[in-house]
Formats: sequence, structure tokens, C-alpha cells
Amino acid sequence: VLSGVLLAAVVAAFLALAGACALSTPVGEAPAEGEHAEYVDFVWRTGRLPDRRRDGIVQDHHPPLYPVLCALVAADLASIRPPPSISLPGPYRVDVRLDGSFPGKARPWPRVTFYALRGLSMLGGAAMLLALRAGARAAFGGRRGPALAAMGLGAFLPGDASSSSSAEAQAV
Repeated sequence: VLSGVLLAAVVAAFLALAGACALSTPVGEAPAEGEHAEYVDFVWRTGRLPDRRRDGIVQDHHPPLYPVLCALVAADLASIRPPPSISLPGPYRVDVRLDGSFPGKARPWPRVTFYALRGLSMLGGAAMLLALRAGARAAFGGRRGPALAAMGLGAFLPGDASSSSSAEAQAV
């Protein structure tokens, strides 16, 4: 019972820390958030995965799970339809303006979309903590203490909470 309470406390503390980071970081100013959002936007608009050489999406080397899930979330939150064709920029750093729009794009993203994508990243980070715990438990012969310690260490590394609080594929 105690290990279950500690497990829930670690996950809740991680989500609180990541949530604080997500709310205090201005939209588009988290590392690589603009590029990841461009990847999600591309999947949302076209319904396909990008090709870097053809489409100019610089984060296309990441596995597609996160952008596809985020595209579904973005599509659900979208209130306007994208234009039928958009000229995509080359592989540059993509700056996201505070209103959520991308330079060269015709469709601004509502702020709520960024926060929803950040929330999805936070859930991915929490899932990774549980996977870390399961892996550590297997490595230590089913012992709960070392597994919980490994999970706690992963939860409170500043980079993990920070990367799990932005709209990027790191956690997933």
C-alpha cells in the first residue's frame, strides 16, 4: 500500500512540476517547440507524414506517434479550416509568434491548442516514468525500493520535467 501511495505521489509531483513549467513558459518559447508544432501542423493539414527533403519539416526524424496524436488533438480543437494549399518553408528554425501563428503559415493556432499539446507531452512523461519503474523493477529482481528510487530520480531531473512540459516529442 505504501509503495502505491509513493508511486502516486511521485507521478502527481512530476505532473505538478511539469504543469508549472508549461504554464510559466510562453507559447512557442520552449526549446524546439516551434519545429515540433510545425510537424504536428503538417500532419494535421495533409494527413500524412512529412519527408524532410520534399516538405522541409526539420523534426521529421522523430517517431510519428506524438505528431499523429497531437494532430488528432489539434483537429479536435481547431475552429477554422486550413487553406487548400500552403507553401512550406525550407528547413529553418521556425519561430512561433505569441498569437500561435507560424511565419509563412495562413492558420494561427489558438493558445489552447499549445496547452493541450503540452498536456499530452506531460502525460507521455508520466507514462515514461512508469516504464522506467517497470524496467528498474525487472532489473532489480522485482524489488520495489530501487524501482521507485529510479522513478523518483527520473521524475525530478529538471530536464525531464521541462521537456515534458512543452509541445515536443521528447517524452513520448
